[in-house]
Amino acid sequence: MAVAAPRAASVRALRAVAILFLAAGVFGVGLHYDRNSAFELEMYPSSSGLELARRTLTAAAPVLARGSKVVLGLLGLAYTHRHPEVDQQPWFYNEGMQ
Repeated sequence: MAVAAPRAASVRALRAVAILFLAAGVFGVGLHYDRNSAFELEMYPSSSGLELARRTLTAAAPVLARGSKVVLGLLGLAYTHRHPEVDQQPWFYNEGMQ
């Protein structure tokens, strides 16, 4: 069974998916932290500072679990960084514009 070599389009697609994973992971961590802190403030209204942060990070809905998407996104970007199939010129580069 032969495996096809990666082409520029597939490398760019992987890069785009990696960026989406990275953005979704950062958004998910922020969203879960916000929701967990609101819940913890309802449960413990006098909480603030480091105590609130500790309660938020150790709540029932895992905040840092969404960080696994960030790791996958970074792994995809590391794999596609300076890939030989992808043109080294930026996407907006045009030889006629000098």
